[in-house]
Amino acid sequence: MITRYILRYALVSILAIIAETAAFGQGFPDSSLPRMPFHPHRDSVYALRDSAVKYDSSLVLEQNYPNPFKTTTTIRFQVRDETLVGKQTTLEVFDMTGAKITTMYDAAADNFLHTLTFDGGGVTRGAYKYRLLCADHQKVQLMNYMP
Repeated sequence: MITRYILRYALVSILAIIAETAAFGQGFPDSSLPRMPFHPHRDSVYALRDSAVKYDSSLVLEQNYPNPFKTTTTIRFQVRDETLVGKQTTLEVFDMTGAKITTMYDAAADNFLHTLTFDGGGVTRGAYKYRLLCADHQKVQLMNYMP
């Protein structure tokens, strides 16, 4: 009886080590299986991801807060890649059909953290996308307006 529990514990431990090793992008111990990239802020420990997808840290577009919002919401972004500094950067808000609502930022990029306020006074209740675009890099987030 005790031997069965010891074997069971050993098997579960080995499977957990293999799963954690694979999920953290280090591949399986025998290296015969492909590596699986892992990002701690987007993926769970056991998530499988396409190896062609890479985390792009050149642009940071934070989730707006508060979300959902009643009157105004705050959006923060930063251009971290030095090669993108000085390039034209835009932050635009779209409705769910893709129609542009407004351009909140349109200037040359610097690497400071920008904080902008979106006023939902002129829009209807619903979900909206906001997009940060700099050269060939972009990030998109969703926000909800609930007056």
